[in-house]
Amino acid sequence: MNKTGIAWTDYTWGLFSGCKKVDELCRFCYAEHLSEQHAEGAAKKGKISPAFPNGFGLTVRPHKLGEPATLLKSRGPSLIFCESMSDIGLDWLELTDAERARVNAAGFVGTDALRDAFFDTIEATPEHRYQVLTKRPEHLLRYFVQRGRMVPPSVWIGTTIGHAKSIGRLDVLRRFRDLGARVLFISAEPLLCDLAPLLDLRGIDWLIVGGESGNHAHDPKHADRFLVHPGGLRKTWTPRGDRIGWVQGLRDAARGARCSFFFKQHGGPKPGSAGRELDGRTWDELPTVPDALPVRRVDLGGAATAGLARKRLPIAP
Repeated sequence: MNKTGIAWTDYTWGLFSGCKKVDELCRFCYAEHLSEQHAEGAAKKGKISPAFPNGFGLTVRPHKLGEPATLLKSRGPSLIFCESMSDIGLDWLELTDAERARVNAAGFVGTDALRDAFFDTIEATPEHRYQVLTKRPEHLLRYFVQRGRMVPPSVWIGTTIGHAKSIGRLDVLRRFRDLGARVLFISAEPLLCDLAPLLDLRGIDWLIVGGESGNHAHDPKHADRFLVHPGGLRKTWTPRGDRIGWVQGLRDAARGARCSFFFKQHGGPKPGSAGRELDGRTWDELPTVPDALPVRRVDLGGAATAGLARKRLPIAP
């Protein structure tokens, strides 16, 4: 369990790391960059990275299953973003033979067995609130249906929709409501196109929006992926005038649908390169579904994570 700088959660927790790219949103995956960076850094010293011994190849960590209970005792109920270095919807058929062997060696017979352990742990610690985000909602939906499981009340189910080709995930996301999901959310990060005219937010509880970040922002050939541009002698980064409407449109659509809106960042080389203000203020709304948030919030002392519940803003009528 790790404290995190992600603005809309307290901790990250992952039973495994490593994933496969499924669309253009994955092209500059931060998880891949981080894990490969750790692995390569260790290799240069003639060592194996203890955190990412297989780089971005799937790596299972069964000892992580005890962490939510430990956190509950030490810090109390918290918001937990799950599988930040992978995807809980990852399918067995996507894995290499070596990755499948590692899953089996860790004591799990297939990725559904990993999901069993994952959700069993969640059900054993219902005081937390778990944010489960996937680019493979169809695989996760199949898992719940085939296993005859309902979505635990403490789980928020979300999917990533950042460009027009990923809009189809919305219909799959809505189906989790029939399986007991109390909070449905969308992460429009990285935001790669004008989604507002395409995204029907009715029945969605929370929308996160964020521009892409990463060192490839310095490469002119990738400029079209960003909501920001460099400017000035100090190469500061500022929001692009021709893209700010993309974010404003999503905010307005969210407010019209009574969907909570969280603007995470404009993006750039670093997440905070151009700040996170929109129209002169920050937008830190969290779901207003009854009992959506943990009973006791932990003040982590971070710039954005501290006191999120206290900052939550009312939804406009």
